[in-house]
Amino acid sequence: MLRGFCPFAPKLLRFRSAEQLVTLAMALLSLGIILRSLFGTVGLFAGTFISGAAISVVMVLLPSLIKRTSRPRPAP
Repeated sequence: MLRGFCPFAPKLLRFRSAEQLVTLAMALLSLGIILRSLFGTVGLFAGTFISGAAISVVMVLLPSLIKRTSRPRPAP
């Protein structure tokens, strides 16, 4: 399921910055956790779906954010 949402992350970058998308994904992850906790079986599946989508988007965007913000270090 995680790889199903990965191709959408670069397409979403056309509309929002990577930082905004990661923040939105964290909000969706929180929503998924809440759904899983409160709404029984339906909430379990819906929350898992939403959480998986959020995690897959963050998995694509976070390495580029880290690389962009970290300083290059010379080899020892």
